[in-house]
Amino acid sequence: MLTMTRTMLTLLVVTLTTETAVAATGAVMKIDVPSHIEWCVKSGPLLASKLSDDGFRNGAVSGLSDRILVPANNAGLSGTGIPFVASITKAPPADTASAAGATFVITACAVVKATDPPSSGGLFRRQVASASGYAALCGVGDIKACRTDITDKIATDIPATNRGTADSWQWRTTQALGSDDTVSNLVSSVTDTSLRPVKGSTPANVPEGLIVILVFPPGQEPTVTSGP
Repeated sequence: MLTMTRTMLTLLVVTLTTETAVAATGAVMKIDVPSHIEWCVKSGPLLASKLSDDGFRNGAVSGLSDRILVPANNAGLSGTGIPFVASITKAPPADTASAAGATFVITACAVVKATDPPSSGGLFRRQVASASGYAALCGVGDIKACRTDITDKIATDIPATNRGTADSWQWRTTQALGSDDTVSNLVSSVTDTSLRPVKGSTPANVPEGLIVILVFPPGQEPTVTSGP
């Protein structure tokens, strides 16, 4: 995975919430994320040189996020979780050749409350098994410090971890559902299916400027039990 993933992971939540800096970063906690369903969409093959450009990269990720909304609306969903970058992988050789050197594909996903697969938009459904990760409640202005705290905690708990590879770990960022610094709030935030409404406004009482950052350490990433 490219080291540019960090910027892409934080982009979606920053553009969907008010950028109010919150001074405190919550305690880093190990949480159990339950099995859930996601709807995902892949980009076409993209040149690495293009992905290095902030404007192009941010537009590509935002576009993928928006592509989830129409099928969600068609399915009658009231909302989805905040979309996140699930992976950045090398494009298949055939795509690379046809696109004159394009080498990477972005996959963006969102947690949904839907049992049926999406019917349009090139989306696909996947079921993700339960997994344990590390998370913290953070201010939007404290993302760097929050990530450092989480990385430090993982390095302490799992001494064999190579913290130098942290940018390639499976990070997720979402709007916080509540302001309480508890395991239940962290789990609820990363599995909520209403934080990005298909129609209408964000759910009431969602705290401005507070996000949850979650990461699965290497070797502990959740397994996709069905779907691509």
